[in-house]
Amino acid sequence: MDMPQKPTRNKKRITQGLMVLMLLAVIATYLGLFLQKGMDFYGHFLRVAPTESGTTVTRYEGQGEKGLVTVAVTLLNQQDTLVEFTSRGETMEYVQETGGEGKEVRLYDGSNALVFSGVLDLEKRILTPISGEPILIDRYHPQVTEEHSDVHPDPVLVVLTAEGLNGRIRGDWSYFILATVLLGLYGAIRGIPRLHLKMGYAGKPQDHPHPVMRGFLLLAPWVILYLYFRAL
Repeated sequence: MDMPQKPTRNKKRITQGLMVLMLLAVIATYLGLFLQKGMDFYGHFLRVAPTESGTTVTRYEGQGEKGLVTVAVTLLNQQDTLVEFTSRGETMEYVQETGGEGKEVRLYDGSNALVFSGVLDLEKRILTPISGEPILIDRYHPQVTEEHSDVHPDPVLVVLTAEGLNGRIRGDWSYFILATVLLGLYGAIRGIPRLHLKMGYAGKPQDHPHPVMRGFLLLAPWVILYLYFRAL
C-alpha cells in the first residue's frame, strides 16, 4: 500500500534540494556583490575592474552622477604614481610624487602645475596640507565646488586614490546587520510554534496574534528585502 508513495516522496525531496541549492546560489551571489572591493567616488561606488596579470595598474569603474566613471592608478616607480579620472567623456591626469621625511606628497595636474602639497601620516591616517588644517582620512568627503567636481576631482581625493586610502567594499554593514537581526527575529517567531500567539498583552496567551505582531509578520519580509537591497 505504501509503495506508490515513494516516487512522490522522492520528488518532494528533489524539489526541496533544488530550492536549497537555489537559495545558496542567491546567498553566494549577494555576498559576492556585498564584499566586492572598490573605491568611493563622490558618493558612488566604483568596483575594481579586471586587469592583466603582472601589471602595475589598478582600475576602477562604475556609474557616477552622469554616466560611466573610470579611474586608473598606475605605479610608475617607488615615488611616482599616475592617476587618470574619466568622467562625462573627459579625462584628467595627475602625477603624485612622494618622498622625504614623514612621506611628503606633491600632486601635479596634466599641465605639470602643482595642485597639492602636504604630508601624509599613514599611522594616524592624517593628511596635512602645507597650508591648511589636518584632514582625517576616514572622515573625509570630497568637495563639490565651482572648481572641483566629478570631472575635475578634489586634489585630496586624488591623493587618497593614489595611495589606495579611499578603498572600501560595496556593502553597507549597518543596513546588513539590521536586516539580519530582523530576519532572525522573523524566523524565530515563524519557527517556534504559537510563539506569536503567546506574545500578547503583558505576555498573556491570545487566541489570535496581537495586531502589532500580525502587522510585523506581514511587513517584516518586505522591510528585510528593502534593507538588504539598501545594503548594496
